[in-house]
Amino acid sequence: MSPISWKSVEHAVSTKLAYSARVLAEPWRYDLDKLESAVAAAEELRSSGRKIGSEQLANASWVVHRFGEAVVAVGRAYTHVRAGKHREGWIALVDGEDALNALHGFESLSPVALPVDWLLQHVLQMQKPFPYQLFASSGLKIRKQVCSICGSPVSPFTDCGHELGGLYMGERCGAVVLDAELMEASLVRHPADKRCVMLGSSEGGIVRDHHNYRAVDHLFANLVGPFARFQVTVSTRHYPPTKFQSLSADRLCPCRSGETYGRCCKGKKRIPVEHLDMVFEIPAPGARVIKDELL
Repeated sequence: MSPISWKSVEHAVSTKLAYSARVLAEPWRYDLDKLESAVAAAEELRSSGRKIGSEQLANASWVVHRFGEAVVAVGRAYTHVRAGKHREGWIALVDGEDALNALHGFESLSPVALPVDWLLQHVLQMQKPFPYQLFASSGLKIRKQVCSICGSPVSPFTDCGHELGGLYMGERCGAVVLDAELMEASLVRHPADKRCVMLGSSEGGIVRDHHNYRAVDHLFANLVGPFARFQVTVSTRHYPPTKFQSLSADRLCPCRSGETYGRCCKGKKRIPVEHLDMVFEIPAPGARVIKDELL
């Protein structure tokens, strides 16, 4: 039996990785199952790169896999929203955004050029119609954290040689918190984690979501697919209170402050309302068009 040629193994793995990258680089050409298969393949190839000791291959596979996670997240968001699962769709979009932000500085490691910037802008455009304004945020006192690569303590007084955010053999370095104390919790408009959405009131253990998702539904109903091109432009219009006579005081204010209408704009002479203009490259066939300008 002839000895294994690690060069030939590395070449074979690189060829497979390039194929997965080409699929993910044009996600509009494939269905979600095909895209998920490409992501799974990239993860397997990352493990192969680590096994043969090729940091270049392991890191390249990490980039392709991370981009693929973002692609699949967009596909899932599209499916969730069209099924009426708005919060799940929002979380999937934030997952995609986080995956894409983690790639900055590493895009050139991919064997195929990946449209990272385009997909990130696509995700942010998809997020625009969502009505979420208030998020939960926590303040922690960290007592102990270690390097995710080597397990060494992380503090201003130690240096294990691994740079936080750096890529090492297909793994991104981070600080793993082992011990922390919750110091405070608050409501914020610009959270570190946009998944921590405040949905609404709770009655008898059941959370009531008071948000208006008409604009979100309008956007996703008119998209022929998760990667169809579109543009959302946001502006502000002012309306008299008679426009909101049917809006109860305990509902969220139309100005999107996060406060209830009764505690915010009720009684004002003119009420500011966020207006969304949406332009679709190819509108979905048979999509219902909302004529009310108050999306």
